[in-house]
Amino acid sequence: MKTTNQLKLAAAVAAGLALVGCGSSSDGGDDSIAKVFDCDAVTSVPRTICIGSESDLSDSKIYTDLSTALQSVQSGDTIILPAGRYEMEGGFDFNGLDSIVGLTIKGAGMDKTILDFDGTSEDSFHITNMDDLIMEDLGVYESANNAIKTKDVDGVILRGVATVWETDYSPGNGAYGLYPVLSENILVEDCYVKGSADAGVYVGQSQNIVVRGCTAEKNVAGIEIENSINADVYNNIAIGNTGGILVFNLPIAENTRYTKNVRVFDNLVESNNAPNFAVAGSNPAGVHIVPPGTGIILLAAQDVEVFNNTIKNNETMAMAVTSFFLPDGDVDNYGTEYGSILASGWNPLMKSVNIHSNTISQEKYLPQAGALEDMQQIVLGYALKGGIPDIFYDGVGELLANAGELVPFAQDEGLNASPYFNPKEFLPYDYANDGDDKSDAICISENGSATMGSVTRVDPMAEDAWELDSENNPTGPKYVLTTDTPEIFTCGGESGKDIPTAASKAVVTFDDNTSFSCGVDDAATAPDACITVEI
Repeated sequence: MKTTNQLKLAAAVAAGLALVGCGSSSDGGDDSIAKVFDCDAVTSVPRTICIGSESDLSDSKIYTDLSTALQSVQSGDTIILPAGRYEMEGGFDFNGLDSIVGLTIKGAGMDKTILDFDGTSEDSFHITNMDDLIMEDLGVYESANNAIKTKDVDGVILRGVATVWETDYSPGNGAYGLYPVLSENILVEDCYVKGSADAGVYVGQSQNIVVRGCTAEKNVAGIEIENSINADVYNNIAIGNTGGILVFNLPIAENTRYTKNVRVFDNLVESNNAPNFAVAGSNPAGVHIVPPGTGIILLAAQDVEVFNNTIKNNETMAMAVTSFFLPDGDVDNYGTEYGSILASGWNPLMKSVNIHSNTISQEKYLPQAGALEDMQQIVLGYALKGGIPDIFYDGVGELLANAGELVPFAQDEGLNASPYFNPKEFLPYDYANDGDDKSDAICISENGSATMGSVTRVDPMAEDAWELDSENNPTGPKYVLTTDTPEIFTCGGESGKDIPTAASKAVVTFDDNTSFSCGVDDAATAPDACITVEI
C-alpha cells in the first residue's frame, strides 16, 4: 500500500477539521454525533466483543461493557465501540501479564466514537505487558493525565485516533496524547492530537518507531521522539504548537535507551508560535523550556537526519540544534549529578547530524525566549544583530569536547567500569570516519536561503572564545554569536567532512510478519516508497 505525501497530509487535515465544533450535551451525548450500534458479536476465537447494544447506548452501559471486556480479554480479541459521544466514569487500566498477543480496540471513526474522560483522575487508557495492540478509529477527550499510554508493549498500532483537550493552551490539560513508552515496534499513523500540556505524540524510551500522517496542533510539543532508537517521523503536520517536532535525548535514571538513528522528513512544520503552557518538571530540559515559535528542536541526539521538510512562519527559529549543555551548563557537577546516567550510556553532545534539502520560510519576527535563561541572552544578542538565524546550532558541546574540557569524563574510572559508557564520545570531535562508519560532524546544507548561526562555532583557541578569571585562566566558553557561511556546516565542503550521517530507515515489525517502513534512504525517492508489506 503506497501513499503519497499529498494524500497523507490531506487525510490528516480532513481528520482535524472533522473534529471542530464537537460539544457535549448535558447527558454526555453530542447532538452532532449520532449514536449508532453496528456490531455482530463473535464468541468463537478470535472473538468480537460488542460494546453497548441496540437497546442501550447509555454512558454507563458503554463504560461498564468496556470495563468488563478488558477484564476478560483473550489473545486475538477485537472490541468494537459504537458511534456517539460518551462520558466515562474512570480510566481503563489493562495489564496483559505478558500472555496476551493481539488485542484490537476499534471505534467507528475518530470523529464518530468519542470517549469523554472529563472529571476522571487517571490515564484514560493505560495498557501494559502484552504484544500486538491495535487502537483505531476513536477519539479520547479531556483526559486527566495521559490519553493513551502503552508500556512494555511489543507491537503498537495507533491508527486514526484523536486525543483532544478542547480548552486551548491550558496547563490543566493532560500531559500526553499518544504515549507509547518502554515499548517497541510502534506505528502511529493518521492520528490527530490537540491540546496536550506536554506532547501530543510522544514516543519515549522505545525502539523501532514510525510516526506518519498525523496532525498535531495547539500542544506544547507537537510530536516528540525522546530517548528512543530507530525512528522515522514523516508526512506529518505540526501546526500551532509551542514547538513543532522534537528529538530529545535526556538523562533518565535506570535507562539504557538513548536517542540514536532518527529521520525527520517530508513534514509540514508551520506557525508553531503558541505560548508554552507546560508545568516545569525535575528535568532541566523538559518541554517547559521550549521557546515559543520553534519549528524543530534536536537536543543531545546522535545519528539524526532532517530533510525534505517544509518549515515556515515559526517566529523564533525554524530549527534549533543543541547539546544538553545549553539547558544545564554546569559541567563541573555533571559527574556527581549525572554520573550513573553517563555510565548507562547517555551523552549530552550532539553528533552526526545531517540537515539538508529543507524548504524554510521565516519572516523576521520578534523571537521569544521562553523559560530558558541562556536562551533569553541568545535571543537578545541575535536581536541586536538583526535577528536570530533560521537554523541555530548552540555549538557549546562541540567546543567543550574540542577544547578538552570533557576529557575528565573519558578518564573517569568509575564511568569506564560500565559496559555502556564509551569514553571516546567525550574526546574532540572526529569529523571524518572515526571507525563507526560515521562522522561526528554537524552538517547543514542545501536549505535554500535559510540563514545559519551558532553560539560558539569558533576555534577554541581563539582569544575571544573563553571567559577568563582574574589570572587569565579559562573558566568556560563565552557565548559568541556568529552567523556562519553555509560552507562551515556542509558535509563534503571541507576536508575530512565527507562522511554522511549514519541515520537509516526505521522498520516496525509485528508478530504476524506485517512490516511498516519507508523503504529507502534516498531523499529523492523516499516519498513514494513508504509502504506496508506483508512478509
